[in-house]
Amino acid sequence: MAFDLRVLARGRRWAVIAKPSGLSCHRSALCRDRDTVAARARRRFGMPVHLVHRLDRAVSGCLVVAFDAEAAAALHGALRSPDAHKTYVAQVRGWWRWDDPFDITAPMAEADGTAKAARTHVRALGRANVPRASLIEASPRTGRFHQIRRHLRDVDHPILGDATHGDTRENRTWRGLGLPRLALHCAALHLDGPDGERIHAACPLPRDLAPLWQAQPWWSDAVEAAPYLARPPIRLDDLPRMLPRPTR
Repeated sequence: MAFDLRVLARGRRWAVIAKPSGLSCHRSALCRDRDTVAARARRRFGMPVHLVHRLDRAVSGCLVVAFDAEAAAALHGALRSPDAHKTYVAQVRGWWRWDDPFDITAPMAEADGTAKAARTHVRALGRANVPRASLIEASPRTGRFHQIRRHLRDVDHPILGDATHGDTRENRTWRGLGLPRLALHCAALHLDGPDGERIHAACPLPRDLAPLWQAQPWWSDAVEAAPYLARPPIRLDDLPRMLPRPTR
């Protein structure tokens, strides 16, 4: 039996849950797993749920669900508003070259080849030459597919553990150093709720990432730049990746 999802914040018509890495948001043509975020959320809340947005299978952190279609539509619109903010932390390859925060604005190609505007605000939290890697904070201002992963690749600082947009050799090196998966975590989100309330939610670092990051030479700089990183890590990696398929 799968473990319950952790609830980070809850209102009458919505909740923010802590998504573990390795768990898909829902079943699809590409994912036939029985154990998904949607399935766990239905069990956890005892009612139908609507996923307001999605996180990639390998990404952990804050995820919003709604308990009715009207609330889902309102929250989906709220996430697209300039007043909404999502904060991710990522460990990337190399010494981050910029001292000041800035926006990455490279357009993103859609599946049909059409280029769409995209913007991600980034800042350095910590960096080191040995081992050569940095921790950055990224806040997407648009919602393109794999936006943060692609934008960081575009500035030659791919996220470590990214098998699609990353550096295969560096990923292999960091697996040997103890990195278990894609080093990307949604740490916080803020948006307007469906009934006029303001939603604030934060997800501490999961224990599958925290020990490695805490051992890096940049950790104290990162905590000084982003004090929320100092919150005690929570365990998400004890959750089973999927339920066994029934035998025929």
